[in-house]
Amino acid sequence: MDLRGCGLTLIVAAAVAFGAQEQQAEPNFYPHNIGAGAGFSTGLGLSYRHWFENTYGLQINFIPFVSEQGEYYNRFISVGLTGLKILRQARMVNLFGYVGVHGLYHNERFEETDEVSEEPGTGIYHEKSTTCFIGLGPGIDIHFWKLSINAMAGIAGRFAGSDDWAMQMSGETALYYTF
Repeated sequence: MDLRGCGLTLIVAAAVAFGAQEQQAEPNFYPHNIGAGAGFSTGLGLSYRHWFENTYGLQINFIPFVSEQGEYYNRFISVGLTGLKILRQARMVNLFGYVGVHGLYHNERFEETDEVSEEPGTGIYHEKSTTCFIGLGPGIDIHFWKLSINAMAGIAGRFAGSDDWAMQMSGETALYYTF
């Protein structure tokens, strides 16, 4: 299934959920969410989301990864900050909009190896990159018991330097424990 098929599935699921639950009681809503998330414009790693007044939310994703072996190393840091606004609320499903910014830093020093013999190569290489993603779009939050599953899809800009930028489709997902 391509991205358009996923988006259509989310819209149909939300319409069915909202239509079936319109007659039901007040939504079951918890302001604190902790879990794991991944996405182009929201970042990846451990995630904390807080809802204010059951309307606006703020989400932070963060993961540091550092691996060192002698003079070789791999450093990877992802930090994401996302603003959220609930557009429609039902008993088990929320439809929301999001705007996110994600900073990604990668710094690696390694020795090239011959792919056939796996013997050390001739050089030591150093790669360093910093990339920023900024995106927005709609999302759906399906919650049951104290778990929340999120899916978001939108458009994002990727910026990795003055001459290195692009627009792309953006997909985000997260799983939370709510309290």
